[in-house]
Amino acid sequence: MIQALLSRLGVLRYAVTRSFWFVPGLMTLGAIGLVVATRDVAGVKALETFFKDNDLIAAGPESTRTILATTVGSIITVTSLVFSMVLIALSRASQQLGPRLLQAFTGDKVNQVVLGAFVATFVHALLTLAMTPDPIPPTAVAVSIVLVLACFVLLVFFLHHTAQYMQADYVLARVNAELCAAIPTTFPEAGSPPPPGRPDWAGRDEGDRLMAPGSGYIQAVDYHRLLELAGAHDLRLRLDMRPGHFVLAGGVIGQIAPAGRCTSKVREEIADAIVIGSVRTAAQDLEFSIKAMVEIALRALSPGINDTYTAVAAIDQLGAALASAIVRSEPPGCFADGDGAVRLVCDRVTFESLLDAAYNPIRQNLAGNVTGIIRLVDMLGELAPFAGSPEGRQALLRHLDMTVSLAKRTVGGERDGADVAARASVARGALAPATIPA
Repeated sequence: MIQALLSRLGVLRYAVTRSFWFVPGLMTLGAIGLVVATRDVAGVKALETFFKDNDLIAAGPESTRTILATTVGSIITVTSLVFSMVLIALSRASQQLGPRLLQAFTGDKVNQVVLGAFVATFVHALLTLAMTPDPIPPTAVAVSIVLVLACFVLLVFFLHHTAQYMQADYVLARVNAELCAAIPTTFPEAGSPPPPGRPDWAGRDEGDRLMAPGSGYIQAVDYHRLLELAGAHDLRLRLDMRPGHFVLAGGVIGQIAPAGRCTSKVREEIADAIVIGSVRTAAQDLEFSIKAMVEIALRALSPGINDTYTAVAAIDQLGAALASAIVRSEPPGCFADGDGAVRLVCDRVTFESLLDAAYNPIRQNLAGNVTGIIRLVDMLGELAPFAGSPEGRQALLRHLDMTVSLAKRTVGGERDGADVAARASVARGALAPATIPA
């Protein structure tokens, strides 16, 4: 039960930390604490003497209230104006980079901190006006002024950051960094003990059907909890879906064997180990991040945009992510209990499936695009030194063959065709078994 709760908390943490309200909410609470501190904390009150002795705050009671009232009005105006303009610019940029740009904008920590700083400054000035009797302590005015100055420094940085944020190369690099950070959580280190062999019952329907408790995307699966349940109740579980797949309420997502042994309570515990939500997340779904980069490439290759170099940048960033996956071992598809008996068989993402998700859609839209085809051929060759297994090498060769076949059908120029053939020959040589490190 604890493990199932941890899985759900992991998905909740992913959603909360990428929301546009969590960090600003915390900073607003901090602003309320500052209001209380500048009124009641003795240590802070001692600063009043310091301000008075050094004439740092020379304004009188009426002037201090005017300063705070001006702060309230100006901060809320600047916040609404700046963020409205930025969201309009992002909406236009999302037409080229995809709607996920807006989702990523709300999850960016810089944007959350800047919004939180503006809201916290507004709340501090407003509550100071409302809760503090005359004369307003100089410390409260000083804190408000410091917050305003910090806000305008952050505003300049925010505009610079947003200008970068809407560039395709920056978006691709950011998504790739998140993907590379998530790969080790799914792909074990190279040399890890091999998983148990896939048992004969894995492909047979010999038990009760495992139904999805609701419609939506599988966001996370607690495989260790499923293994514990199977071992504790002498069950064999097969899960045919993985994070990122869409399931229908009541739809079959696996099998529970032997038939008739699983009670309703155990079914509920199994369902608790499978988190289903309305949207896909990158918590355990590596293909989600890959498709975000692929979408940018496909929009760049569309006739209305025709930006080949953005597509080339997507091929490069996808190659970097694939390189970090191919050097690791494949995720286990079978789990055994302490006695060595296989209790859980599940559908897991593999390097080949990541490679297909990354380069199949791009290749299918590269017809006649010599620059893009050559870069894809080169990248497949550059991945060769990282391929430590025959399966990974064969997957790369298969994509190379499909790319060369596309070039033969769609590249018309003789010199262009020769260039593609020459690059393909180099890549094929790099993928030869003799060139792959053991």
